[in-house]
Amino acid sequence: GKLWIPGAMAGRVARIAAQLRTFGGSRTFCSMAAATDDVLFDEKANGNMLITLNRPKALNALDASMVAKLTPKYKSWLADSAKRTLVMVGAGSKAFCAGGDIKAIYDAKKKGLSAKKCCTFFENEYELNQIIGTLPPNLTQVSILNGITMGGGVGLSVHGKKLDI
Repeated sequence: GKLWIPGAMAGRVARIAAQLRTFGGSRTFCSMAAATDDVLFDEKANGNMLITLNRPKALNALDASMVAKLTPKYKSWLADSAKRTLVMVGAGSKAFCAGGDIKAIYDAKKKGLSAKKCCTFFENEYELNQIIGTLPPNLTQVSILNGITMGGGVGLSVHGKKLDI
């Protein structure tokens, strides 16, 4: 189906979409992931970063691998005083992020992973949420909530000093 956007917002959404197409210029400075990776980092020449949650078949649900890739990236940006904008989107047309991948945790538990190890995922995810929620003024995160956004997706997107669209 089509997304209905009130007239007053339609222009703003169109402008934002146009800016994302050329976010930081059309030249990519550093592409750090293959299209099959679960998180894509596309650093632009001006230092801005496009972050794509890339598990559309799983509604971009967060798993341990994604959290393990996102956390050190955010920590490196915290250590850098450069002013940059981070734009986070979900791949596909159905979801930004449906939350933590509970199915993966359940499957791991069935295969013998201890409850303590299963809880480690949530500890790591909450640490990432805390980092995002305390971003310094030189870092701005824009989250494009392009569909389903629940649980861990809310943690990635709405904490701290950011604009969520």
